[in-house]
Amino acid sequence: AKSVARAGSPATDPAAAAAMKAAAKPVPILRRRTETEPVIELSGLSEYLAALDAAQGSLVVLKFYAPWCRSCRAIEPKFKRLAREFAGVVWLQLDFEAHKALGRRLGVDSMPRFHFYAGAAGKVEDFSCGPARWETFRPRVEEYLKESCEIHDTEEFSN
Repeated sequence: AKSVARAGSPATDPAAAAAMKAAAKPVPILRRRTETEPVIELSGLSEYLAALDAAQGSLVVLKFYAPWCRSCRAIEPKFKRLAREFAGVVWLQLDFEAHKALGRRLGVDSMPRFHFYAGAAGKVEDFSCGPARWETFRPRVEEYLKESCEIHDTEEFSN
């Protein structure tokens, strides 16, 4: 049986082929952030690395959680609220239960667990923070943003 290409199909129409190719491309990881979903869910090591690479010097906050973790569920709305408020920060989360090997390689031993990454400095914070200590979370974000601004301001005038 011989296959016949129809007019307008990707086989005969370069525009249709280009449209299909564009639709098949994955959305760049940081563009998955939306107003309603300000936190990007990572699906493993390759997305973890891609997100850190794409962040290009921005502060990155990564939350490790587990579906069974009550503290994780309790802070979820607060975490999303901060993600909306600090839009210049890259907010990520990784389901530890689904990605135990990666979580263990990154030193996760309790939940919820947070890692902060600051550009070339790499990981600058690694801490656990549940509902009882949540009030300490915002000041940490603000401090790293302040330090980031000071570093950039200094670099601007060092010539």
